[in-house]
Amino acid sequence: MTRHLKIFVSISVLLNLLFAGILLGYSGWHLINGQQHLWEEMAASLPSDQRVHVEKAMDVVQNDTVEIRQQIDKARAKQAALLKTEPFDQTAYLVQAKEVQQLRNQIQQRRTETIATLAVNMTPEDRLAMAEVLLNSHRY
Repeated sequence: MTRHLKIFVSISVLLNLLFAGILLGYSGWHLINGQQHLWEEMAASLPSDQRVHVEKAMDVVQNDTVEIRQQIDKARAKQAALLKTEPFDQTAYLVQAKEVQQLRNQIQQRRTETIATLAVNMTPEDRLAMAEVLLNSHRY
């Protein structure tokens, strides 16, 4: 290979690694902070008087689910450990995965109940703004 081609290939590889790092970093941040971002976007879409109520409710949900999130961390660590074991125990792994999902469902249920409670005192326009944020969140 010529010197110029080596330089070109090296620069190309470095740029691809940089791009991959940026994508992975953003994806990781989004997974960790995505729900908080959703709440903030929802609050920002509302008038200031309603925004205060949403922000207070966000804080309450965040504080009320600390223990559940800690349980999720422990359950995920156990799930990962099961995945590493030899021989692999599929049944134990699936049971642990179900536990993680049930804990996540508890947090989601708490958030859903909070949104429903907030919506009772909102105008149709405010509920529409909140609904649009939820629909555009692309969270599955």
